[in-house]
Amino acid sequence: MKNFIIIFIVVVLICWYSPVFSQTNYIGPMVGLNLANMNFSPKPPEFNLSTRTGFVAGGALLINLGSNFYLQVEPAYMQKGTKVTIEEGNEKAEATVKANALDIPVLLKINLGQGNTQPYLLVGPTLGLVLGDVKLVLDKYTVDGQDLTSLIPADEKEQKLDSKDTEFGVSFGAGVMFPISNNQLFIEGGYNLGLTNMAEETDGDEVVDVKTSGIQFKVGILFSLGG
Repeated sequence: MKNFIIIFIVVVLICWYSPVFSQTNYIGPMVGLNLANMNFSPKPPEFNLSTRTGFVAGGALLINLGSNFYLQVEPAYMQKGTKVTIEEGNEKAEATVKANALDIPVLLKINLGQGNTQPYLLVGPTLGLVLGDVKLVLDKYTVDGQDLTSLIPADEKEQKLDSKDTEFGVSFGAGVMFPISNNQLFIEGGYNLGLTNMAEETDGDEVVDVKTSGIQFKVGILFSLGG
């Protein structure tokens, strides 16, 4: 993993100082929301999955490739996971799968206009590095509609889940940039689809296929680095 990060940084630096990338480049912060979910295959019939709203914070590096094409790298801290509702008989449990990751999308950005306000498209691969433990946290437990959550011991309300620590995926998105002096304000939305089965193997066999997904909404400002 460390080797991958070193190679990634070297590639960006080589691109940065190449004459091909001599035009104006940008860098800046961004924040947003991630409407996260997870896909289980096969999904247990008693499971109902719904969106977990998470936080996104990071930055963007925009490298001019010439014409209307850019390389956009968006490393960001991202909260992932899903909401889970389990119903069996008269019992109902509501829980949240909580996972935090450093996501590093490397995207081809295609500008669609020549004016000051520029819509654009994004597509490319994503590397996700899981930060800390993935946990299943009990939010609410009811029997016959009666809330019994307070009767559950605190150490039983949270369970660590076995998970791989690296994820590969693909991202698609679109946005628009607005000029602010020599800088750029951007608003974008995107969809990230995980391609890695994040479930750990048991005795060499993967019991279930678990993949992440999410819809992101981001806003940020890019500061000109000149050219």
